Amino acid sequence: MFYIVTIISVFAYALQGALLARFARKMDPLVITAWRNTSLALTMSPFLLIAGWENTLAVIPWIPTLIGAGIFGATFVWVQLHSFTFLPVGIATSLRQGSRVLLAVPLGYFFFGEVVRWQEIILMLVILCGTSIIGFAKNAMPHLNDHAARGLSLCVFAGFLHTGTFFLMGEAARNLHPLVAGYFWEALIGVCAWLLLLGRKLFFQRAIPRITLRDFFHILLASFPTVLGTALSAYAITLGPFGEFSAIGSLGLVFASWLGVLLYQERLSLLQWSGISICVLGILGLKIV
Repeated sequence: MFYIVTIISVFAYALQGALLARFARKMDPLVITAWRNTSLALTMSPFLLIAGWENTLAVIPWIPTLIGAGIFGATFVWVQLHSFTFLPVGIATSLRQGSRVLLAVPLGYFFFGEVVRWQEIILMLVILCGTSIIGFAKNAMPHLNDHAARGLSLCVFAGFLHTGTFFLMGEAARNLHPLVAGYFWEALIGVCAWLLLLGRKLFFQRAIPRITLRDFFHILLASFPTVLGTALSAYAITLGPFGEFSAIGSLGLVFASWLGVLLYQERLSLLQWSGISICVLGILGLKIV
């Protein structure tokens, strides 16, 4: 049961990212981020009923931590969606995930004194090799912007932001009901995204683009797999070891790549699939050792 629930949750997250890529390629990614998380604040509200009033009130001391996670998270979703305009879904996801893992180990060493073992160094080199293969492979597709180097930079930056938001979210989740932490995390990402839009309007004179009710409904539908992913993730963590749960998460790279093929005909080369496979093996090993 643990493996089935975890795999479904990983697929749900990958599906959400792939579906939102369609909007990111024709609309302002920051606007999509704001409306995505506004819709999640609505669709995830039953989480608070399931968790109960007492567990919901327990979030109050952790609001500052979750606001920090929201700031990192809003910027992360914005940058991640923007990267989809330059790179195929599978490639962008793989580069971002590989960058996140590569950044997490040295950050743990410098800020938390975590010991880096020689096995981890070898596996980090494996992941670096895989991401290098992916990054230098060509992505000549008519529906993408041809500035692939910009997409690569965005993915690396997204990896850093991903590490920050999940670290802060994890701190809160370990002390709160998982569904409560997940709800407020997503809701505060939406609040921070709206504040970023407001700041961009005030300081850069960029008007906040309006969307139609139909577009909002489509964004809500595209974002809905996140509700399933978050609920199943919270449940899966109670069923099995967190290390195995994290390791299975590396399958998201494969799911995202196949979804890119199915939804956008983003057929990857053998070299790109090789790079993705190397990344998956490296991340899988790093989560297990």
